[in-house]
Amino acid sequence: MKAKESISDSRESTDLSPTNTGAIIQGGSSAPENKRRRLVRGAMVAAPLVLTLRSGALAAAASCTGTKQLPTLDVNSEFTASGAQVGDICITNYERNSCPGSKISAGSNPGIPVTAGTVDLTKLKCQNLTGNVAILSTPAVNSLIPN
Repeated sequence: MKAKESISDSRESTDLSPTNTGAIIQGGSSAPENKRRRLVRGAMVAAPLVLTLRSGALAAAASCTGTKQLPTLDVNSEFTASGAQVGDICITNYERNSCPGSKISAGSNPGIPVTAGTVDLTKLKCQNLTGNVAILSTPAVNSLIPN
């Protein structure tokens, strides 16, 4: 028959404070077991920091909007298509900030759709615009952060 431990003989922590990672369990615990407990407690303290950094990085990546094309318009507001198509939206004053590749973080939507070229029928056009523009699909424009 197994003898029951009295309350005074049971294992109990000398300090249950969550900030004290050095609490030692008395009553027969081995040194490796205490080291393991300290390691687990230390990992639990660092976990929120790691998760915050990861989620912050994901949020930053999500704030970048993918473009179909980043063309430079000629004097006729036309450009050679390489991904863009009629019906996409022309975005001006775009910013890339830390966005990778062909993604942008902000821009102005003048509401000008991409149309077929009029001077060069092999090109596409952003009516009355010149210089650098970003071409986005309608769903991408809806997710764009305006500047």
